[in-house]
Amino acid sequence: MRLLFACGFVAIASLAIWVAYAVSQESRADQWKQVNDAMSKGLPRTATEKLEPIIAAAKKDEAWPEAVRAVHTAFDLDSSEAEAVVYGGTGR
Repeated sequence: MRLLFACGFVAIASLAIWVAYAVSQESRADQWKQVNDAMSKGLPRTATEKLEPIIAAAKKDEAWPEAVRAVHTAFDLDSSEAEAVVYGGTGR
């Protein structure tokens, strides 16, 4: 009986962890959509602001590839702003 209870508990805990992970992935997908929308509208500061929670959540979840992607995107956006100031125009 204890074995059955332990197996049930492990199954429920695993399911809860999987659901929490899936929900966090969906919300990050929505956040990336907001970043892409801001970038397509030529709003690099807004896009950078939208990246901050993505970076924080990815670091917390140890989702290193996504954290690197977000940081790289933020650096790319900052360089676009710098180019616009130095060379004139709107950047990239």
